[in-house]
Amino acid sequence: MKRFFPLRMAVRETRGSRGRLALYMVAITAGVASLVAIGSFRTNVTDSVRDQARTVLGADLAIRHRSEFPDTITALVSKAALGDPTRLKLLLALGEAELCVCDLAAAAGASPSGVSHHLRLLRALRLVRSRRDGRMIYYRLDDEHVGDLLRTALAHQEH
Repeated sequence: MKRFFPLRMAVRETRGSRGRLALYMVAITAGVASLVAIGSFRTNVTDSVRDQARTVLGADLAIRHRSEFPDTITALVSKAALGDPTRLKLLLALGEAELCVCDLAAAAGASPSGVSHHLRLLRALRLVRSRRDGRMIYYRLDDEHVGDLLRTALAHQEH
């Protein structure tokens, strides 16, 4: 009976490690599969959003020129620029006139600190330009093309 004791102990030890090994392999396989699925989902969503944005804002440009969109259009369509209704309100208000933060806050119905945060992002995307006059900073659209794009987007939405 003592001869089989080491053999029984060895079998007992390998049972647990085989189970752990199988569990580790299943966990790794599931993790890799989920990463692949997430990457595929992200790519599909990105392509879908890009196609819809081109359909809404630039179908004529894509058909006539068959080239990539300029950086201004890409920045305007991106989630960073139009992903928030407050930023859209700010851009529309700035399309009408040059305004300070307090006027923009009243127009957008947001706090001045929130408006400043949105304006910082819009300035980084080069959609908005600022001008200092004493202690006040006035904001306006970077150029008239941004306003044209906004008006075109609104016209397409009405149809």
